Amino acid sequence: MSFLKDEMTGLSIEDIGAKKQRSMYRLKIQSKFAIMERRFEDAIATLTKILQCVTLQYGRDDNQTVPILSEMCWCYVQFGDKKRAVQSLGRMKRINKNHPLVTIQEKLIRQMRNSGNRSRTRVEMTLCKCSNPYCSKVEHKKGEFSLCDRCESVKYCSRQCQVQHWKAGHRKQCGK
Repeated sequence: MSFLKDEMTGLSIEDIGAKKQRSMYRLKIQSKFAIMERRFEDAIATLTKILQCVTLQYGRDDNQTVPILSEMCWCYVQFGDKKRAVQSLGRMKRINKNHPLVTIQEKLIRQMRNSGNRSRTRVEMTLCKCSNPYCSKVEHKKGEFSLCDRCESVKYCSRQCQVQHWKAGHRKQCGK
């Protein structure tokens, strides 16, 4: 286990958290530079890594994923890949359809013409944490947890977690 390995080297829990935060900042800076230099393929690959880190820590439905997906959508628009831009927008809408970035990306996609370009960078499913705030389980393999059938924006490790989260407030935010 990496936690035990880090503990043996004398790193405290605070050091491990700071190390993860530094690597996240490094990835964010790399993605911004790639976007500025119009290297959209590299930006999408880096944004995918950032998305993986966020979903592992906070879950699939966290609002922190919307800005990341928005940047990915923008990269697809700039690259001319309308199909993947629409897919990213769909993921954003499933998380929070009222987020201001959703309307911005919708306008960009409406204005774009499909150039026929296809991004070679595949955005794969990411591992994520159970969406029940009282559970800390994380997927060991992609797609292990089941999606909420109604909104398809949250994942649960078990039926018990789904029921507990439903009673705790998912009922109010869940809908088509």
